[in-house]
Amino acid sequence: MPVFPGLVRHNNSTEAIIDVTQDQVKGLGLFDSTTDRSSLSDKVQTNGFLAVTQVNNTYKAFVYNGNDWTNHSSWTEIGSTPGGKKNAVLSKLSDNQSDYDWTETPQFESVSITRNSSSNSPSINLFRSRGSEGSLTETQSGDVIAQVAFFGSSIGGNQATAGKMVFTQVQAAGYGPGVSTKMELFVGNDSGDVAALTLNEEKVVSISRQSTAPTPIVGGIYANTSNELFFGIDN
Repeated sequence: MPVFPGLVRHNNSTEAIIDVTQDQVKGLGLFDSTTDRSSLSDKVQTNGFLAVTQVNNTYKAFVYNGNDWTNHSSWTEIGSTPGGKKNAVLSKLSDNQSDYDWTETPQFESVSITRNSSSNSPSINLFRSRGSEGSLTETQSGDVIAQVAFFGSSIGGNQATAGKMVFTQVQAAGYGPGVSTKMELFVGNDSGDVAALTLNEEKVVSISRQSTAPTPIVGGIYANTSNELFFGIDN
């Protein structure tokens, strides 16, 4: 192997000195797919190999940890070129494992929203349109405009519903600044989500009728299936 006393340069300044796409550089490579990376000669493989690999039309950088060249878990992603759809994010599945693609449905353990302003407060806005991305097409009667759902875990490790709030449009949209909606509040029980009360577009509250009498609560109120209304005066 030749040894040079200084920098190596091509006599033509527009030509490359090293071409990593030829799979002959030990420790560094550029691959069009994970299949191409897996087929690299073992004479060029080495611990710490940096492989820029195309995954789902996006080039990402991986470092080899030396366990099994063809096993995806032996590679640690250290970065990627920008990609994903609008409003999509990159997220981690655990402290040591990353989601290797962009997602529009990220999961977070907690979210804090802060706004430092003398005149405006922080806000959460849920918006629905029947149109495509970037277009506004009127919603229709019966459309669920937005909902916030809650979940717990049941025996056996299954996700279990635990209540939700649902806003549903009740009339056709007009030209005004708002649409008519009703709000429904559901609570969770062993059967799943069950309706508890409804606040309609005329600001009238209705409570769900119950077939059996609930546990008495002072100040409580319930209606039965015979359309009788009961008030709790004693536990």
